[in-house]
Amino acid sequence: EAPIVYDSHQEAIEIPAVVSAPFRPEFNPPNISFDDPPPVKRPAPAKRVVIPVQSGTQQNAQIRYYTISGSSAEQLRAQMNELGPKTSKARNPAATAGYRISWDYETLMNPEGCIAKPVRISTKVTITFPQWTEHATSSEPLRTKWSNFTTYLMDHEQGHQKISVQGAEEMFEKMVMIPPAKHCYEISNAVGAIGQEMLAEINRRQEAYDDEARRNLPPEAIFP
Repeated sequence: EAPIVYDSHQEAIEIPAVVSAPFRPEFNPPNISFDDPPPVKRPAPAKRVVIPVQSGTQQNAQIRYYTISGSSAEQLRAQMNELGPKTSKARNPAATAGYRISWDYETLMNPEGCIAKPVRISTKVTITFPQWTEHATSSEPLRTKWSNFTTYLMDHEQGHQKISVQGAEEMFEKMVMIPPAKHCYEISNAVGAIGQEMLAEINRRQEAYDDEARRNLPPEAIFP
C-alpha cells in the first residue's frame, strides 16, 4: 500500500492562555514562493509572510524546508520517511501544516456592563516541506514526477492553512458578539469557552479535510 502523505493536525493545536499584553502586529509585505526552491546543501531558512491585521485578526505563515537527497523516487520516499515531520500516528507524512491560534483581549466597564474590547486573534501556520537537493541534475521523468507530487502536496497543506485562518475569523466574530455582562469574569469565561469550542471545531474540520483527501487521491499524490 502506498504511503499516505497527509497528517492529522490535532497535535499541532496549542491551547492559548488569555493575556492582555499590548498587541504589536508586524506589517511586512508578503514574500513567499511555493515553487520548488533551488538546491542547497543545508535546509533553507524559514520564509515568513505576515499579513497586516484585518478585522481584529493577524495571520502569520512560514515554510520550513528539510533537505532530502536521492536519484530515484524510492530513495526520495525513504529520505522523506526518515527526515520528514514526525507525528503521533503511524503515517510518515511528507509535509505537515501545523498551526497555533491564540487570542488577546481586554475588558472594559461601561454603563451597559463589562465588555471585551478590543479582541485580537493571532494565527500562526508552519508548513514543513521537503526540498530535494539533486533536483537540477536528476532525470527529466523524475523531476516531472517530483514537481507534480510537490505541487499537489503544497496545495493540500495550503488547504489546512485556509481552514485555520477561516476558523480564526469565525472565532473573532463570535467573541466580539459577546453581550455586556455584570461582572468582567463572566466575559473572561465566555471568551475562553468560545476559544476552546472553536479550536475543537477547527481540529474537526482539519480531520475531515484529510479524510476526504484520502478518499480521493489523484495519481500525483502517490510517491513513488
